[in-house]
Amino acid sequence: MKIIKPAVVLLMLALSLPSSAEKIRIYSWRLYLADQLVDAFEKETGHTLVQMFYDEEAVRDAVISSGRSQGFDLIMMDDSTLRLMAKLDTFQSLESINGDIEGIEPLWRNACGPSGVAYSWGTSGLMYRSSVAVEPIHSWRQLFEVPAEHQGRLVTHLDHQDSVASALMAIGEPPFAVDKAKLKQAFYLLQKQQAAMLAQTYGLAYAQIHGASSKMSLTYGFSSDLSELIKVSGQDDWVYVVPEEGTLLWADCWAAPNGRTLKPATEAFLKFISRPDIAAMNAEKLGFATVNQAALAIAGKSYRSNKVLFPPKGIIDRGSYYQILDSESEKLRQRMITSLRSQ
Repeated sequence: MKIIKPAVVLLMLALSLPSSAEKIRIYSWRLYLADQLVDAFEKETGHTLVQMFYDEEAVRDAVISSGRSQGFDLIMMDDSTLRLMAKLDTFQSLESINGDIEGIEPLWRNACGPSGVAYSWGTSGLMYRSSVAVEPIHSWRQLFEVPAEHQGRLVTHLDHQDSVASALMAIGEPPFAVDKAKLKQAFYLLQKQQAAMLAQTYGLAYAQIHGASSKMSLTYGFSSDLSELIKVSGQDDWVYVVPEEGTLLWADCWAAPNGRTLKPATEAFLKFISRPDIAAMNAEKLGFATVNQAALAIAGKSYRSNKVLFPPKGIIDRGSYYQILDSESEKLRQRMITSLRSQ
């Protein structure tokens, strides 16, 4: 038996790794990369992932606007904001990388555009605890005219897109209506909502902090949130529902800030997470809908048949894609949210 000294083992390991091993700095939502994916990537490539997190898109956007995005190699972006910022040359083109990735559904590839690599997609809706609810939640109206049992137990973030859109849908209007009279009605509902609040933050982030002690029983959320919400809270009675008035359809995309050289390690990471076997494992572990059709084809049956992640056509038909509004309409919505936060 040949005995290899520890020093020799370390040397052999070092020689087996890429000579140009790098750190890849990522800015994203919490719990959006499976630990198994991170471990596999670092082991296979020798590169290291350094993750930082945001809990609200407004915080992320403030970081980007301030120029601090230059500290990151990749940022997770929603498709509509990415398309808007790409017009301002905030992000660099990733078309060459997209050309090397197969299996991404064209709808979501187009949603992210040339500056993004599509990662996931989903719907927006309401999540509630069935053990608390007297009647099932079914309407956006219940997010604002909160049922008695959920009073003081509502947690939702304030956002100029999601909050205003959900209030507009609650009054039967399109989520991106620009009529000022309709926006005034939406603002009234948003004001009314404040009295029922337990906390003004993203519901999943609240659950991550409070765990089993969470008193939250109603929250705005996304289809990708449900499995993680149950996991981090230990409360298995959470239900996700797309309200009868409709939903917002979204895609999340990886984007690389302009002004930074795209590292070979960053390219390797984007291609690695888009491999069908890796994409399927990652999406199943975290409970979000993959954009990769090749990954979906090899995923487990229970994942493919999950109606929360892959809703029937009738729900999709009631959906609206996020829109880029004119500057005046965007500013009006932002003023609405600023006013609510100061109350």
